[in-house]
Amino acid sequence: MSKSETVDYIYIDSNLSLNKQIGKINSVQHLSVDLEFDKNRFRYGFNLCLIQIYDGDQTYLVDPLSEEIDLSPLFKVFEDPDITKIVFSFGEDLRLLHSLGCFPQGLFDLQIVSGLLNFPPSSLASLIDQVLGIYISKSSQQSNWFNRPLSIAQLNYAVQDVIFLPKIYALFQSQSDKRGIESWIQQEMTHFESDNHEDASQNEILKEKYKGDLNEIEWHLFSRLMLLREAHAEKMNRPPYHIAERRILNQIARNPEFSSEWMRISSNHRSTKNPSFVHLLESEIEVALSESKELGLSSRRRAAKKLSKDEYEEWKAIEMKVKYAKQNFFKPIQKCIDQEFGEHVKTLILNNRLIKDLVVGKHANLLPYKRKVIIDCANKLGLNSDPYLTNSTEL
Repeated sequence: MSKSETVDYIYIDSNLSLNKQIGKINSVQHLSVDLEFDKNRFRYGFNLCLIQIYDGDQTYLVDPLSEEIDLSPLFKVFEDPDITKIVFSFGEDLRLLHSLGCFPQGLFDLQIVSGLLNFPPSSLASLIDQVLGIYISKSSQQSNWFNRPLSIAQLNYAVQDVIFLPKIYALFQSQSDKRGIESWIQQEMTHFESDNHEDASQNEILKEKYKGDLNEIEWHLFSRLMLLREAHAEKMNRPPYHIAERRILNQIARNPEFSSEWMRISSNHRSTKNPSFVHLLESEIEVALSESKELGLSSRRRAAKKLSKDEYEEWKAIEMKVKYAKQNFFKPIQKCIDQEFGEHVKTLILNNRLIKDLVVGKHANLLPYKRKVIIDCANKLGLNSDPYLTNSTEL
């Protein structure tokens, strides 16, 4: 497809145009769906920029940025479990939709299914190339989806992200039927849909790893500065890293006097290079240092707390149990799954995270089909699975 060639689609940017098409969209058994979003790349926050839908005949590009459109009729379609929504790697999309009050049902995530069919991890473009022998360009993937009008390259990309999904779906359905893993897929999809991200923080401001070697006072100051950056980023509708680099705030936390250089730091956003913002910055520093005294924070103690002796002993005991379980039970089971179903199926069924969960008695992610596969392999190898599976129950 030529970069200058336009693609066939219906552009929906008003209630009038949506209402005109929603009946047809709602009347099919399968829809291919994808979202384009921006997560603190060009603007502040986690923003839905475009919805792509393909009904097997027509592609619809829905513009959620239009002030003349209400997406609730479309969200009802997404929530209808009787309409299969064919998607690929839909985890982040699901988080975004949940934050908007939409909880899709009837999902069929081709990325998850590809793992169950022993395909290696890949991007959608790679999967389309591998399965269908069709090359699609990903040059617009990281483009600015806030742009209006969208470029021809962006429109081509948006359409191609959904029009090939039904063919892969049909092939995967055929292969899963032959392998008898339809129930595996259904369990995975039900589990995938059941996670509720409605209250999940979409903008994680402070992460544990940011503590590094900062002491308690420095971390308290750094935290206040990060919150100041976040508030200003939201006000300016800019990604936080556009306002100020985290390393600059870290440097000020270590040496508050460095704030006097603020106006001369080229990477700082121009909206912060004024006496008013600098005064606000200095006030935050003063408040943070005053609070540090009131809270009894120390310049000697690290912000990243070390485990107590009891906590360390507990952690060490768990690690030893996991190591023993891996060596004597789970590695042979993984080898059995690999030989019977394939390397990539093994990784999806029994990864290190699930192994640790099972060792400590957590079974929420042990789907019934995984439990059966593990038990079958254990019986085949003459291993006792009871210590790791006895607390699990069928869904």
